[in-house]
Amino acid sequence: MALARFPGGLCHPSVLRLSHGLPAFRALLLDFDGTLVDSLGVLKGVYTQFLKQRGKTPTDQEFDRINGPPLTVGLAMLREAHGLPESNDELLARYLALVAAAYEHAPPAPGAVDLIKGVRARGWATAIVTSNTLSETQRWLKRWALDAAFDAVIGGDCVQRGKPNPDPYLAALERLECEADLAVAVEDTATGIRAATGAFIDTWALDLQHRLPRDVLDLPHVLGVADNLRQVAAKLL
Repeated sequence: MALARFPGGLCHPSVLRLSHGLPAFRALLLDFDGTLVDSLGVLKGVYTQFLKQRGKTPTDQEFDRINGPPLTVGLAMLREAHGLPESNDELLARYLALVAAAYEHAPPAPGAVDLIKGVRARGWATAIVTSNTLSETQRWLKRWALDAAFDAVIGGDCVQRGKPNPDPYLAALERLECEADLAVAVEDTATGIRAATGAFIDTWALDLQHRLPRDVLDLPHVLGVADNLRQVAAKLL
């Protein structure tokens, strides 16, 4: 899919301004798991299976804690909390095998394809910013014929410091040659919202389970809270 390029890069502050003086958005930065992909239930199933295989008890609270940071960080948390005997590399390989199998059944989230088509039709740049691995993300995009719809993919293994640090979002802005005030992000976890807003990017909070903490929703640059991507599209398009 061809992308309209503007002076100064994929998006540039001289391109457009809204009538009330605020810059119009020119780039959409989407989280992957739970945002672009309807994968929350799939990932929770992987987490549950992984712990039960080791005789451990999964909890909703623990899943919420590991859902957002890079997988290596989440697995280190599980290893310490449950005294798992495998090495970090062994845990990662076994967890990734479960994830790869589970993703065969994970479709795009409701409203995701229409949102992407809508912003692309308006000439926006698009990127995925995820804690998932680059290879798994790209594999899923190809499976659903969405790989040409994104100008950049920043995986959790593409940066030294993952979410909640702003580094993945800063990398996406650099890749798109876009300034923060011309980008808008969509995130479904507290970890992801902290990362996006930490990069000074206006962010829609996707509160699928109505469990996002109030202090996160009150962060500067949080535009609002939505239950699904259709609501986000109605605000952006």
